[in-house]
Amino acid sequence: TMTPGMVYDGARSQSAAKHVDLLEQIRTLHVIDSSVGVYNSWPGFFAAMAWVADILGLRDPMSLSRFWPFLIGLFKLIALRYFFGKVISSQFQVWVAVALAIVVDSMGQDYFSPQSIGLTIGIAIFGLALSKTQSVTKMFVILAAGCALAVTHQLSPFVVGGVLVVLVIFRQVRPWWTPALVLGPALAWVLAHFDDVRQFLSLGLIGEAANFRPPTKSVADGLQRLPLVTITAVAALTSVLILGALALVTLVRHRREAKFWAMACAPAVGLVLVLANPYGQEGIFRATLFGIPWLALLAAQVFTSDSGFTRRLPLFVVMATLTTLTVIAQFGLDPINVIRQGDLDALQYVGTATAVNTAGDDYLLILGEGDLPNAKRRTSNYDLIRRETISAVPVTEAADSPPDVQVQELTKRLFSYAGKNESAQIYALWSATQSDFQLAYGMESPEQFAALRDAFERSPYWVEAFQEDGTYVFHLEPAAYASSITG
Repeated sequence: TMTPGMVYDGARSQSAAKHVDLLEQIRTLHVIDSSVGVYNSWPGFFAAMAWVADILGLRDPMSLSRFWPFLIGLFKLIALRYFFGKVISSQFQVWVAVALAIVVDSMGQDYFSPQSIGLTIGIAIFGLALSKTQSVTKMFVILAAGCALAVTHQLSPFVVGGVLVVLVIFRQVRPWWTPALVLGPALAWVLAHFDDVRQFLSLGLIGEAANFRPPTKSVADGLQRLPLVTITAVAALTSVLILGALALVTLVRHRREAKFWAMACAPAVGLVLVLANPYGQEGIFRATLFGIPWLALLAAQVFTSDSGFTRRLPLFVVMATLTTLTVIAQFGLDPINVIRQGDLDALQYVGTATAVNTAGDDYLLILGEGDLPNAKRRTSNYDLIRRETISAVPVTEAADSPPDVQVQELTKRLFSYAGKNESAQIYALWSATQSDFQLAYGMESPEQFAALRDAFERSPYWVEAFQEDGTYVFHLEPAAYASSITG
C-alpha cells in the first residue's frame, strides 16, 4: 500500500486532486466554493485535513494524498482489530479476519476522500456498539462519531446506522436506541442541506435493477476493451465471492445462533440502500466496501489456530489466492488512475493564465475521455467543458472524420459556445492519460487520438501553449480563427 506513494508522481485517484483543492480553499480562503453542492455542505473531511496539513506544516498537501491509502490503512487496521476483537474470542481468528478484510478490499476507495474516513469511523462504531460495556461514555463516543460522519459523507452514516438497526433486531446491541446516535445527526444534517442532495433522489429509481449496474462506457466500432479491464473486474468479484463462500460455511455451521445471522444480514444493509438509490452508479461499490468486514468476520472462523503445515495449508492457499487477486484488481489499471504531474501542471497552467480575467468567460476543452485531476482553483475563471457540452462528435465516433476536420468542427462549436467572443481565452487539453483510458475501454486507438493532437499542432489558429510529459495545452487565437472563417 505504501509502495505506490513512493514510486508514482501522484495519488492513485484523479479525484484526489479535487479534494486537495477543497482543502487548500479552506486553508487559504477559509471557505469551500465548489460547483458540487454536497462538497460545500459536507465539509468535515476537508476541514479536518486542512487542520492536519497546518499542524504538520505541509506546503503541498498533494504529498499527503499520495500516502493517504497507507495512513488511513493503519487506522483502518486498528479499527478492524478492535471491532473483530469484540466478536471473536480467538486472537488467531481475529487477525485472520483483519487480514481477510484488508486483502479482499480492492474497491479503491481508500484514496484521499471522505469515503475512506467514513468507512474507518463506521468500523470503529461497530466495535463500540458491540462492546459489552454499558456506560454513558460509550454512548457519548458513538454520538460524537455519528456527528463526525454526518458532516463528512452523505451515505456512510446511513449504512452504519442501518447495520446498527440490524444488530439491535438480533439483540446484539443494547440499548435499542443506539442506532439513533448515528442516524439522528445524519438525518438532521441531510434535512438542513436537502437542496444539495435533492437532485440525487428519485422515487422512480427505487427498486430498479439498473441501480446495481456499475458505470458503462461505449466501445467504438472496430475496437474492443483491453482484456485487462475485464480481468481486473473479474479478480475483484472473485475475491469477494471466495470471501462470501467462506462466510457461508461459518453461517451453516452456526445456523442456530442469532449472532451469526446478525453478521450475515449486516452486509445486506448497503444493498438495500442501493436498491433505493444507485448513488451515481457507484452505490454497489460502497455497499461492497461496508459488507467486506462482516464477511471477513464470518470467514475467519472457518480457520482454526491448530499448528502444523497440513492444518495451515488451506489458510495459506486462500490468502495467497486473495492477495494475487487483489493486486491485479487494485493496481491493474494504474496507468489511467494515477495522477500524472503533467496533467496536474497543465490544469494549473490554465488556471494561472485565466486568473487575471475576472469576467469569467474563458474556457478549457478536454479533448479525450477519462478522468483528469481537474482541481480548478477558486481564483481561476475558466469553465472546464467536455465534448458533449458543446455537442461535439463523441470520441467513439471521431474516427469517421479526418483529424483536421475534427479540429475545425471542435473549434467551430467551441467558439460558438463561447459566444464568438474574440476576447475570451480558449484552451484545449490533450492528455496521454486519456489516450491510455480510451485504449483500455476501446473508445479510440492511441494512433487516432495522437492524430488529433498533431492536427491541433499544425492548425493555423491553435498554438501550443504548454507541453509536459505527454500532456499538451493548445491556445486558440480567436482573431486568426475569425479571419480563417471570413477568408
